[in-house]
Amino acid sequence: MKRRGWLPDTLFGRNVLLIVGLIVAAQLGVSIAFFLSVQWPRIAAGTRYAIQHVEAMRRALEAMDRAEADQYIAAINATGPTEILRGAQPPGNNERPRELGLRLFGRAIAAQLPPGYVARWQQQPQRRLWLGTGVRGETVWFGLAAGMLVTDPSTVLIVVVGGAGLFAFAGAYLIQRRINRPLQQLIDATGQMATGLAPRPLPEQAPREIAALARSFNVMVESLARADRDRALMLAGISHDLRTPLTKLRFALEYVGPHCEPDMRALMERNIEAADRIIDQFIDFARYGGDERVQVVDLNALATEVVQRFDAVREPIALETEPLPQLSLRPTAIQRLIFNLLRNALDYARADVVLRTKQTADGFVISVLDRGPGIPADDIERLKRPFTRMQAARSGPGGSGLGLAIVERVTQLHGGRFELLQREGGGLEARVSLPRAVRHL
Repeated sequence: MKRRGWLPDTLFGRNVLLIVGLIVAAQLGVSIAFFLSVQWPRIAAGTRYAIQHVEAMRRALEAMDRAEADQYIAAINATGPTEILRGAQPPGNNERPRELGLRLFGRAIAAQLPPGYVARWQQQPQRRLWLGTGVRGETVWFGLAAGMLVTDPSTVLIVVVGGAGLFAFAGAYLIQRRINRPLQQLIDATGQMATGLAPRPLPEQAPREIAALARSFNVMVESLARADRDRALMLAGISHDLRTPLTKLRFALEYVGPHCEPDMRALMERNIEAADRIIDQFIDFARYGGDERVQVVDLNALATEVVQRFDAVREPIALETEPLPQLSLRPTAIQRLIFNLLRNALDYARADVVLRTKQTADGFVISVLDRGPGIPADDIERLKRPFTRMQAARSGPGGSGLGLAIVERVTQLHGGRFELLQREGGGLEARVSLPRAVRHL
């Protein structure tokens, strides 16, 4: 389902937004209820009071002669807060009040004024509602102070809603942070597992559900680590035990060699070498470098040392390097990685094998290129798994299916990326991209 653009894409953001939205909606609901049950009745009562008060003063003025009316007006103006003026226009310029409550009050007054009355607002220097009407042939304006008519809580409500919204956001942030922190720790731990590292146990001091999740994860990690140790021990034990009969076979071959057909002797030597190579891969896979410390080394020197292990006559390898800075790596693991890439290329390409190192903007790259038959795109990810081999083009005698799996594990251990790409002109490029900074154990 497509995510809406305004909706956060994290659980943390969505929960914070939900909590804040619920609290703000509740506050708005309370504000509306307060207005309907309290403020609107006040406005209605203030409207009735204003009309009755002005109407009483108008009737009183009509019942008085001119002199008595003047004295009455002077007394009203002296005592306040109501003010009475004679004239065609009241003071002020009829500005609309900024307060919501006074605006609603003005509308209520305008709707209920008796015939012959006109309403005007004065904002400065004092807020007043002027109601004008005719008294004995002249216009008289009755000015009512806005404060005596109705109180306006809109500013207070805005401040309260805004302040409560900020407190709601802070509270939602703290609440969700307590939930999000163990989830983030779980994400980090699973990321470490994906790179071949053993994550630290998750803390179990948390609410019951999260503590149960952390406990289950810790049990799973320990079970996987124990299974990995058992597998490594089994592979190392089997490999060690196979060394003895292989050594005896070598001695026997040397003893019977002069009495054996040359072709048969060569076949037996190849089979013994293949078995020995499989044992080496078992051992390398069992201890793939997770216990090795990171060191500052020269990658080109490591690559040169690995190339020198091969027979330059039978297995020619072109070494193409460019100057690299000193890098933080696990040297033995990286040498195993390079060796397995070269061994894999030589087994299936036989010639035109190139080992290349270069620096990139994000880190550095180790590439082994060959002119072999290549790998179908559908089989690339499958061949990175242990004990997996091609059934046709790149399968050969003596393979164990561990070479590329070792490369994948060492690459993940260094936080890099292992790719099998089609080489331009035919063949395969095995490319290992590693970051500049390698995590220390």
